[in-house]
Amino acid sequence: MRPVYCFYAISKTAFILLCAAFFIGGCAHKAPEQIAEFSQKQFILTDELGVKSRALISKISPASSEESRYKLVWLDMLGAPIARKILSIEGGEAKFRNDGFLPPDSQSERVFLALLGNADKANFTINAKGRRYDAVSK
Repeated sequence: MRPVYCFYAISKTAFILLCAAFFIGGCAHKAPEQIAEFSQKQFILTDELGVKSRALISKISPASSEESRYKLVWLDMLGAPIARKILSIEGGEAKFRNDGFLPPDSQSERVFLALLGNADKANFTINAKGRRYDAVSK
């Protein structure tokens, strides 16, 4: 009876570790392949309902030469923050962390990655989690 219980405990632990690995891997974002060089960029976003917001992206001097870091702030038109994130890109993988006390928001991460990927364009459209944004670079 003892060996069966031991096998059950090991398989349960392995299952939990496997689920955790899938969860963590699912949260990882792939960085845009090419990012235009800039120190600060501003975008005006308009969603499908006509609501406007602003997104500001600033490049932060990296800790290492292989890493790129950006500070991303998404504001409504009254100036209240919708999302504030710090993005680190190392080895083609994007890692976000919150900057401030705003709740985590995966939609803002997708919008920010799309903005970075299209930073050299004047006008473009973003589709993020079923929402469509028209973006104008300033």
